[in-house]
Amino acid sequence: MSTDTAAAVLELLRDGARLNLKAIRKRLPAECGDLEGALEELLGSGLVRRTGKGLYALPETLGMVAGDLIARSDGSARVRLENGGQVNIEPRDTRGAWHGDRVLVKVLDPMPDLRNYRGRVVEVLARARTGIAGVVRRAGDGWMLDPVDPRFPRGVPLDIRGEEPRAGSVVAGVLDFGGPRPRVLMEAPLGDPGSPSVLIDSVCADLGLPGGFPPEVLEDAERSAGAGWSSDGRADLRGLFTVTVDPVDARDY
Repeated sequence: MSTDTAAAVLELLRDGARLNLKAIRKRLPAECGDLEGALEELLGSGLVRRTGKGLYALPETLGMVAGDLIARSDGSARVRLENGGQVNIEPRDTRGAWHGDRVLVKVLDPMPDLRNYRGRVVEVLARARTGIAGVVRRAGDGWMLDPVDPRFPRGVPLDIRGEEPRAGSVVAGVLDFGGPRPRVLMEAPLGDPGSPSVLIDSVCADLGLPGGFPPEVLEDAERSAGAGWSSDGRADLRGLFTVTVDPVDARDY
């Protein structure tokens, strides 16, 4: 997409303009390139919306704004806006958006303080994550996953890969938003939900963090550990009796 073409389209649609393709093409400078491609990418990013009779407009012209969805445990959510305000969303109006997703919302009405609004999700612009971890349970002939993170909906259908997990255990998987409702494709069993190490692994799976270090990092750490240290510029207090308040397993020394 030509950045210049996209910028020119956005400029034409400012101040509430609603234009069709012919009108946009007529008003664009002669040097602008692929208009159709620029419009498709602007539509995909949520910067432009289609409206009635083949017209294009900015979302704010249609009473819409973009923001990041923050889910609540009761199924409702709020959408954080760049101006510091927020739009409150009822559970029935989240339109399949999950915590952290970038969404486009239709503002319905202002709340008393005029910085908070009520609204509904119109479209999910970008998913915040692809990985997820949760506790598995039987559901008839199939499996369901209850995410460890309480901000995600319970009872997500789970597709098993390889050996069946043990009911009540924690597994890591990949989210699939391609169907009418999200599914999880199981990738690996993690273990007992009562284990601290399993909970750490589940957080890594949720956030897409690697579960271990690359071999070259481990090799470099081993070399560094065996290299010793220098006392140059330091006071050597190793012989001084010292009392700390840290437990034996503390890692923040």
